Amino acid sequence: MKAVYLMTQRKSFGIALAAALLEFAARSVAVHLGAKLSANPGVAFGLLGGRPALACALSALALAALLFCLSRFPRPGLAIMAGGAAANLVDRLLWGAVRDWIPLPFSEHFIPGGLRFNLADVEIALGAAAVLWGVLKKGRDDSSPQQS
Repeated sequence: MKAVYLMTQRKSFGIALAAALLEFAARSVAVHLGAKLSANPGVAFGLLGGRPALACALSALALAALLFCLSRFPRPGLAIMAGGAAANLVDRLLWGAVRDWIPLPFSEHFIPGGLRFNLADVEIALGAAAVLWGVLKKGRDDSSPQQS
């Protein structure tokens, strides 16, 4: 049983690593094809933009919490979230900001220059959705009547 758990745990950390590397590979290709980069020194929607050290510390704390949860509950959703968080943290450490490159359609009509995000942000959102789905599904399975 322990061997199965360790194999699942390694697989989850492998998914996290792959998710982080996917951000860097996709961004490199996109920039090569002409995508424009924008720097976000803050967290979501530029919050804490004037305090990059605090944003970096909170990112590291969030990643540590995700990795702790992943070590206890190896789930693909947590792994994908951890990979996205790791990619964003690496950006903060290397560049002082997260580098966004995917334009949000029509946002330039509301905000000068428009809004941008990166693949790591998508990974965090999809991972959170997968975790929520699993929690809701488990709750529904636990509450369904047992057939005799």
